[in-house]
Amino acid sequence: MNQKELQKRLSQAMPEVPQSFHAAMQQTLDEIVQQEKAPQAGRALLRPRRALALGLILALLLATAAFAAYRWSIFDSLSFLTGSNPVNAGQVMQAHLAQTTVNGVEIAITEAGYDGRILLLRYSYRLPGVDRAFGIYENGRLTEGILPEDAALLDQYNVGWWTDHFWIDGQNMEMFAGSGGITTGSDVPGEIIVTEYWRLDAGNVQLKGSVDISLPIGQKPDTSKYFPLYEHPEWRDENGNFKMPDEGLVTFTLDVGDMLDRVVTLHPNQPVELSEATVQVSEAAFSPLMTYITLQLEGNPRALADFKTLHGEGWTDEQGNVIMPYSAMDVHGGWVNSLRLVDGNGTELFPGYSGINGWGDSWAEFLYPCVESLPDALWLAPVENGAANLSRAVRVR
Repeated sequence: MNQKELQKRLSQAMPEVPQSFHAAMQQTLDEIVQQEKAPQAGRALLRPRRALALGLILALLLATAAFAAYRWSIFDSLSFLTGSNPVNAGQVMQAHLAQTTVNGVEIAITEAGYDGRILLLRYSYRLPGVDRAFGIYENGRLTEGILPEDAALLDQYNVGWWTDHFWIDGQNMEMFAGSGGITTGSDVPGEIIVTEYWRLDAGNVQLKGSVDISLPIGQKPDTSKYFPLYEHPEWRDENGNFKMPDEGLVTFTLDVGDMLDRVVTLHPNQPVELSEATVQVSEAAFSPLMTYITLQLEGNPRALADFKTLHGEGWTDEQGNVIMPYSAMDVHGGWVNSLRLVDGNGTELFPGYSGINGWGDSWAEFLYPCVESLPDALWLAPVENGAANLSRAVRVR
C-alpha cells in the first residue's frame, strides 16, 4: 500500500471533524516543523517534545475514531429518508445539545444536524413517576409508534408542542412543505421520543455557522394572547411574522459550520422527449447526508387526450360524477413511479429505494441517501424486474 492509498483509506475511515480540531492539529504540526528547523545544538532537546506531540496527535485520532463510531439513533426512525446508517453522519450530526426540566418533565435535545438543505431533530420528554415504557410492541420488540393515550399524558403536565412556528436566531419560521415527524416510545420508562425532519430548503432558508434554534416544546402558554395573529399586532413584526415569545420555548445552539459549501449542486437540464411528456432533471444536489433530485415535466397534450379516451374525463364519485379531471400527472405517473437512480450501466445505486417524494403535473422530487462516490454517469431510469430501461431514462449527471 503506497502513501496515497493510505491517505485515501484514512480519509474514508475518519469523519470530518470540527474546524477547531483542524486548527489544533495544524498548530501542533507547525510547531514541530519550526522546531525541526532549529539549530543542530538544540535537536537533542526536541525529541521528548516531538514524542509528546505525536502522542497528542494519536490521542486526537483515537477520539475522532470514537466520534465516528457514535450510534446516531435518529436514523432508526429516518432510514426511509437517509438510510439506516449514513456513512457521513458524523460530519453532520451533533448530540446532547440541551436539557431542561419543565413542570417535572425532563426535556432533552438529543441529536440534531443540518446537511445544507434539511434540518434533522430528535428530542425527548421523560415523564416523572412513570414505571412503564411507552410504545407499541410486537413479539416483545418495540416498533415505531406510540399509543395516543400515552402521548396525551404530556397534556397533564401542560408541556409539549403548542404552535406550528419555530425560530432560528430569533427569526420566525413555519413548518415547510415536505417536512415530517415521527413520535415513538422507547425502552426507557416514561420516555416519549420525537424525530423530525424540516425541509428548510423549501423555504429558501440557509444556515451557516452557529445558530440558535428555539422550539415551542416547553410549557404551553395561554395561546389566546397570541392567536389569531391578526388580532394581536403586538406579536407581529414589520413583516407580519410571529415574534419570538419569551415563554414556552426550548432553545439550543447548533454549529452547522460551512455545510452549505459542501453541497454539490448540478443543473443537467438535458430534455428527453417521451410519449407521455418532455422531461429533464433541473437540479441534482448531493450533500454529505442525502441526494436531492428535482425533475421538470411538460405533459404531452395528445397523450392526455388519448388517456381520457381510454379512461374517461376524470376521477368520479359513486354516482359517476367527475370530481377531479384527469391531468398530466395521471398520464406520466406510472413512469415517474417506476424511476430509480442508476449508474451508466443501469445498476441501481439504492436497491429497494423508490426515492419518489411526490410529483405533480410539472414536477417530481426524488430523495435518496448520500452517494458516497459519484459515478461518471447517473440516470433516473424506469426499472422493471431489476432491469433498467436507459432508452426511457433522464440524465442526472
